[in-house]
Amino acid sequence: MVIIGRDARGASKQIQLPDLLAYTSCGARLGSSSVPPMHGEGNMYVRLCEFLVRAGSQEEFARIYGSDGDWAVLFRRSREFCGTELLRDVETPRRYVTIDRWVSQAAWDSFLKNFGEEYRTLDVACERLNEEEPPLGSFVTVDSGGR
Repeated sequence: MVIIGRDARGASKQIQLPDLLAYTSCGARLGSSSVPPMHGEGNMYVRLCEFLVRAGSQEEFARIYGSDGDWAVLFRRSREFCGTELLRDVETPRRYVTIDRWVSQAAWDSFLKNFGEEYRTLDVACERLNEEEPPLGSFVTVDSGGR
């Protein structure tokens, strides 16, 4: 898969999936002393969503779902949002995956409580971009693999 995003300087950057998994959403390498401390139980909460984007809507989708897009702007209203990445499947170019990271599941739940109406409004507005949106699930970090 190919990452659609920007590096710390704002330049476009592509990272191979194994490299992505070695970094936190803030860009710190996992297992290094520069990783910010986790809140709560110490397990970051990660939500994965898959999308099959309608033909011709890929550019708009990437703009809205990317690391500086409308979803990230909404999520950043919470101080406990850690970041988002947008992945595009190399073999199926209309297939995308978002990775949204939160300091804890409680942080995600609090975000929905405080900004649920805005979340639902944006979700409805974006439905026209997708043919399918099968859920991939929610996860917590377990092990950084010693990287």
